[in-house]
Amino acid sequence: MRKAKVSVSERSVLAMAREGGWPCAVLSPRLELVDCAAGRDFWRRLIPKLKLNVCKAGVSVQWPKGTGGVALRTVSGNFCLLGPVKCGAGTVRGRAKPEAAAEILRQEANLVESLRLKQHSLDAVLRLGRAFSSIKDLKELVSSTMVYELVHLLGADRGSVFLMDQEKGELYSIVALGEELREIRFPVTKGLAGYVAQTGKLLNVHDAHRDPRFNPEIDRQTGYRTKSLLSVPMMNPQGAIIGVIQAVNKLDAEYFTREDEELLRAIASEAASAIINVQLVEEQRELFESIISAMAAAMDARDSNTAGHTSRVSEYAVGVGKAMGLSRRDLEHIRITATMHDLGKIGTPDQILKKPGPLTKEEYEIIKMHAAGTRVILEKLKFPHELLNIAEEASSHHERCDGQGYPRGLKGEQIPMVARILAVADVFDAITSRRHYREAMEIHQALQTIRDGSGTQFYPACVVAFMQYYEKQLKERFEPQ
Repeated sequence: MRKAKVSVSERSVLAMAREGGWPCAVLSPRLELVDCAAGRDFWRRLIPKLKLNVCKAGVSVQWPKGTGGVALRTVSGNFCLLGPVKCGAGTVRGRAKPEAAAEILRQEANLVESLRLKQHSLDAVLRLGRAFSSIKDLKELVSSTMVYELVHLLGADRGSVFLMDQEKGELYSIVALGEELREIRFPVTKGLAGYVAQTGKLLNVHDAHRDPRFNPEIDRQTGYRTKSLLSVPMMNPQGAIIGVIQAVNKLDAEYFTREDEELLRAIASEAASAIINVQLVEEQRELFESIISAMAAAMDARDSNTAGHTSRVSEYAVGVGKAMGLSRRDLEHIRITATMHDLGKIGTPDQILKKPGPLTKEEYEIIKMHAAGTRVILEKLKFPHELLNIAEEASSHHERCDGQGYPRGLKGEQIPMVARILAVADVFDAITSRRHYREAMEIHQALQTIRDGSGTQFYPACVVAFMQYYEKQLKERFEPQ
């Protein structure tokens, strides 16, 4: 018979049996003989008579009926059968050590459970790292995904992540209060999180309100009661502390364990890497936006009558997007696009841009060229992946649903959704603002103009959303009581 592979635990049982001079056999899950310490022929005859109750899972001890021995199942799925064994009239002599065998199983069970928990924790940390790597928004990273995983993995009631604001010497966090995200700030010299941020030491507190370093202000602001708390610093590769990650109130125990400390350290390392990456992306975005904003401000500054047009269109477009139920990421996309929608006017001559009277047909054609000019400018810039279509979106804000717009004469669904939203916001601001050649339109007439354009000039869903937004947000500004 070819011997099957025997696990470490089974080898230890065999070694113990040989040393003690007592019978022992390793059986396969199908109760076939794999190896034995003594009496191979005896075990081959005895095994069919034992009628063992085969374990389905886990590690267990069994006392087969009619025997004086013990059957053990190990992590490999094999069975160890130990003597002495009585079956009918036959008795095998030897010294029984069932207590020793049971102890081997207990140790193995503890080892298996420990390895299982460590593997689970490692898998969870790796999964969390992959989740972090896909996030490009710091508020989203801090307020949702990270905290949810933190709470789930550590069996905590709540979790929190505080980031360091080096310029202000403060720690801040984003918390969900109802449907809104709220920022909480406090000096780095205050609280347990502040202590960890200043010292770089892990802190495992059993009762926070009895610790003189605890800052109860956050509990007062959130209405929550902190008891047990585990707090770990997050560091960049240079060793500088960039924040603090905390698990609050252990659910199945009075306080967090050493294993929890190791797990949170691993999570903090993954979180720190993700935060650094997001911060780098945000710094690049801020640089990009500052350049674009400066260009838009320079455009607005050319004519006092159009000053503020870009910021108002951005505000209105985001408001329409909210009314349409778009995500926070989509709203940010709309805001950035709106900031750049009129960049092409940089190439429009002042004598046309600032002309006090109505434009001639030829002059109007020159004005219309600004949309295509916006596209030319934006196509020369390198945008992140999520903004790759921004040149087309920003340059299409004068397209119409009926195909009579410019610069490309797009129609209906051919027009990007962001451009459809910008079209309503842009026209509303244009007709409610004073120009060189006309006064601002009266608000009720302006609203009727927007309604009349539904389905021809404007996408109907955008008109409906704009009217909802106007009633909730703009009415008091344009129709003061």
